[in-house]
Amino acid sequence: MWTDSTLETRQLAGIGPQIAAKLAAAGVTKLRQLAEIEPRRLEAIAQRHYPFGNEVHRALAECMPPAVTLQCLPVAWLPGGLVELEITVERLSGSTAPSPARLLVGSLHDDALLVCRQLALEQFPSPLVLRTRTRSAVGRGKAVEVVASVVHERLVGVDTAMRTAVPPGVELQGQRCQVAPKAAPATGPWQQQQQQQGSGGLPAARGLGAAKAALSPAPPAQAPAAPAPAADFEPVFSFL
Repeated sequence: MWTDSTLETRQLAGIGPQIAAKLAAAGVTKLRQLAEIEPRRLEAIAQRHYPFGNEVHRALAECMPPAVTLQCLPVAWLPGGLVELEITVERLSGSTAPSPARLLVGSLHDDALLVCRQLALEQFPSPLVLRTRTRSAVGRGKAVEVVASVVHERLVGVDTAMRTAVPPGVELQGQRCQVAPKAAPATGPWQQQQQQQGSGGLPAARGLGAAKAALSPAPPAQAPAAPAPAADFEPVFSFL
């Protein structure tokens, strides 16, 4: 039986296909809806005589699990691209019917199962608080999406589920999720020497123009200028 079946009430003792179809036609498709309908009303819908309605309520009390609430909250960003989650399961009703179930928590953004824990819903310490971690999807620009479910092992349609999405960049406990910046290159003496060796012994700060100038052949040396020729006349001095 699938969780969206309109004949979910067939799981209860005393309800067959015909009665389940009559209940579905009246809008009663879930087991929990049966507990909210008076016994005489059930008998009228199912076209059955007294004490059919009382027997249905008695069967419900013997098998229905207690109602629970489920919360899954992101609480903090952690180093290494992790998100810490807090899961809380709290029992609302005091049903004592044996109700084995499983608490399942998984992340949709990386398709990982985070928590798989068996619970006895009628007697687990309530509220139950657990913490787990999942990898963030910040580098891919996606939200952190987590689904938590309390899945009953004997009945269909009585599960509890919730979905949580944490957009990238939201603040959790004063910390904002962001992509870590790249580390700046080291500029110590040894690194500078390696940079110079990698560029042919040229300092990296001189740039491409300086490298081209240093690698181009030096221009030929020019010959020294010839001395000026001596004058072929002698100076004449006159005295007045």
